[in-house]
Amino acid sequence: MVLRQRALRDLASGRFDHWIDPPAPLGAVRIRALVESGEHRRARDELQAVTVAELEGWSPNDLVAAAMAASRVGPLARCHDLLEVVASTDGAVRSDGRGDEVPVAFIEALCLTGLGRYDEAQDRYEEALPTAEKIGPIINAQVRAELGRLHLGLGADRARTARAHLVAAAVCLRASGLAEQADRTTELLECEGPVGCAGPARGLFEPGPRWLVGFGLRAPTTVEDFSGLHALRQLLLDTGRRVPVAQLRRHSEVESQGAELVARSIDRLAEHDEGLAEHLSSSITVGDTVCYQPAAPVRWSLGPPEAVAG
Repeated sequence: MVLRQRALRDLASGRFDHWIDPPAPLGAVRIRALVESGEHRRARDELQAVTVAELEGWSPNDLVAAAMAASRVGPLARCHDLLEVVASTDGAVRSDGRGDEVPVAFIEALCLTGLGRYDEAQDRYEEALPTAEKIGPIINAQVRAELGRLHLGLGADRARTARAHLVAAAVCLRASGLAEQADRTTELLECEGPVGCAGPARGLFEPGPRWLVGFGLRAPTTVEDFSGLHALRQLLLDTGRRVPVAQLRRHSEVESQGAELVARSIDRLAEHDEGLAEHLSSSITVGDTVCYQPAAPVRWSLGPPEAVAG
């Protein structure tokens, strides 16, 4: 119990390197440490390998860490699993009977954020706040920080509300002796663009030897360059325009039909970012031409216009 509390405190303070290879099995601690260190693929694979039965035996704070990891990097199916696990909780608090307590609504809110159900997530965060305030300053700070992050991503008109929650979170963290985490929380107030603080209407698709990609409130990740990424980027650059299949084929390493090229590229991208792949799959229509037309406008960061096609 002492080791777990030390690990959770270190993670809250931004000190995660030691816990990538913890001295003892600690549930979601290692997974959360991998997310914090940018090892998104490893974190996702390890979380995917956890059985639902194992999740049911995890401590409340482990479930928060798992929900936080799933909401940031996936797999999305794990968000559904976690929602089912906490649905059986009797009351508003998930407790292990030894002082480890978290609001059930907080775990639900994290999962709903990962699934892109932002209105429901906001309701759950707000429902969790009174309970979090009673439990203690650190969990109160976590709930406020996530709620502030959500408001920050929902648009400029939410900036004032986001600031109020983030500042309150930072005050709680600083009062708890977690100055580093307080600083990291207030840094979100300076965040511009999709990197690290993408909103529901923002996306990241920047080319390079390793592409930087992301969508919504999930953590951006890197993907090794492959030709299909250039074809998808072309569609994003030409949002709303019907692009001839022949124009996309020049990005492909093999001769293929438009539908095959798009599907293959999205399937490969899904190995790294399920949320982004789902968005593209639902927003791209294929026929004699191919068109990316999202249901709502998306602000994309696509790198320099002169980026060389693959």
